[in-house]
Amino acid sequence: MAGQFGVDNLIKIGDLVLEGANVLEKMTKEEGSGVAKAAHAMLLFDELMAIPSVDFSKLDDELKELDAEDKEKLNSHFKAKLDLENDKVEESVEKVFSMALKLEGVIKEVISLVSGFKKQEA
Repeated sequence: MAGQFGVDNLIKIGDLVLEGANVLEKMTKEEGSGVAKAAHAMLLFDELMAIPSVDFSKLDDELKELDAEDKEKLNSHFKAKLDLENDKVEESVEKVFSMALKLEGVIKEVISLVSGFKKQEA
């Protein structure tokens, strides 16, 4: 079951970062003037327009409450969003993101275990 806070705010922030990576790759491959390269920045318009709707006060709660369903939703969404020309780099970035989501769960478990030990000592 997805957490009560969902992941909408995390997705909006992540979309900006991932689309930024897509645009950056296009800009580095673009030959010509800086104006031609900068024109790619217009591709970030939708993501930038979504930022004012992010409820930054809920980001921490969304992160703390991530469950397996939320992680899968984030992982699939971000895999679909990231679209680099270099498929090997794209695959590596996707693996790092997936590992970060798994690591987040492991860190939560370790904190819970340490917390349990401390309570037993008291």
